[in-house]
Amino acid sequence: MVVNDAYKRLHFNNSAPTDTDGRSKLIEYAGESPCIHAIGIVVADAFKLAFKFMGIHKLERESATQILLKKLGHEAIHELLTIVHDLKNSNSITDKSKHTWSLIAKVKDDIGISGITDCLKETMHWYNWMITGITAIAQLTIWFATGGAAFIAEIALAGPAIARLALDSVDAANTCS
Repeated sequence: MVVNDAYKRLHFNNSAPTDTDGRSKLIEYAGESPCIHAIGIVVADAFKLAFKFMGIHKLERESATQILLKKLGHEAIHELLTIVHDLKNSNSITDKSKHTWSLIAKVKDDIGISGITDCLKETMHWYNWMITGITAIAQLTIWFATGGAAFIAEIALAGPAIARLALDSVDAANTCS
């Protein structure tokens, strides 16, 4: 992580991905329906959180999330509505963490781990990917190998990190009802 951060500071101009405005660009990938758009925001929040825990920098998280939503497609995003409702209705931070994991696991079922890592890879210079990719793949492997327990514990310990996701899940559930 230290080597990766130092390299990025030294070579920022050569490797910085295109900055995107997450909320305004989501509609392009998530669809024109307000419901699909709202669910897409929740999916984006979940993956931005996961990518943050992997140590991925903000601009790369934003870009990778846009690519992920595009790969996922309208139908797959709409199928996540049940999980978004569960997330909205959960009362404890542990339950919110479990439902966030369910959302990530469902996306993994749809596009695979390689689909998720490809989204990250597309946002990085090859050298950044060589350094960061190893960490990201190891982190995903740990999360999926433990059935999400490691991810759930990580989020539960960082409670405030899930606040934006919880608020957006309420908005999505209300928009889609």
